[in-house]
Amino acid sequence: MRNVRLLITVLLVTFVFSESGAQETVQQDMKYRRSSIYSILVSHSEQDFCDEIKEQFLAIPVPDKYNDHGLSINAVVVDCKGK
Repeated sequence: MRNVRLLITVLLVTFVFSESGAQETVQQDMKYRRSSIYSILVSHSEQDFCDEIKEQFLAIPVPDKYNDHGLSINAVVVDCKGK
């Protein structure tokens, strides 16, 4: 009976320490993944302050927490309203 208790105790201690080691490995293997952002402005040429809005939009920097996946086109100005 004493040997069974000793065996169970050793197995429990081994299990507890192996689980804590596994959690550390998982945390070390995790990599920080940044989100991506792409902003585009669609405006109407007859809209009030169209040029000022476009100018300010293009001056806004990409936030540090995002990868910039912008293309060469950041603003689109249309001449007529869609139907």
